[in-house]
Amino acid sequence: MVSNEIRNNAAALGVLMHQVGNEQAALIRIVRSNLAAAADTAEEMERNLVVPRPAAQATAEEPEVIEDNEFKEAM
Repeated sequence: MVSNEIRNNAAALGVLMHQVGNEQAALIRIVRSNLAAAADTAEEMERNLVVPRPAAQATAEEPEVIEDNEFKEAM
């Protein structure tokens, strides 16, 4: 899911923390914090996402429509 991708990118940036100076590390912390917030938002959206069923599946489960004249013939 998208939220996992965002979290993975934030983790990847964390690896750089010990390879940069203090100012760059501070910027990386801010970006990681923003990515964590974006991941939380994406996760919430993913939980509430309604995925539509494919048309073939939707029609297979719909009740059969009986025409009025077919109903009269059956009686």
